Amino acid sequence: MTPFMVAVAEAYQGKPVEAPRTVQSRPRPTGVGTDRHVAVRSLAEQLVCEANAVLAGSGELVELEDRPGVGELAFSMRVRGREARISTRYADGVTRGRLWWPDAATPRGEARELAGAEDVGNLILRLLRVAAAPDVSGATRQGGS
Repeated sequence: MTPFMVAVAEAYQGKPVEAPRTVQSRPRPTGVGTDRHVAVRSLAEQLVCEANAVLAGSGELVELEDRPGVGELAFSMRVRGREARISTRYADGVTRGRLWWPDAATPRGEARELAGAEDVGNLILRLLRVAAAPDVSGATRQGGS
């Protein structure tokens, strides 16, 4: 098993998981932004496959879906209805990355993105962990934009 597969098994068993690191979204040249998106999306596909191999037979599944739109590359990952969405938007000759997920603690209106491709794993683990251990406090979580 890979280190990520071990982390998936531990998260599913209730081990705490760190939130992925995020940074404020900033404009990038289109080639740089596209390359970054492709790197994040490719790693996400690999890690989703690894996670699903560990989860086989448990009834859990990490879903990955491409969601491109006009002027945007995007994909989402879901675990039991909890979703994270990663996008790269193209406008005015630049790209801007954006992350939306239910646990995001971002000031209203501030666009955030993953700090790097290496944070994809923690995002998947966090979706899995929170879906496996629902919030019993009754608190409502707001997604970042």
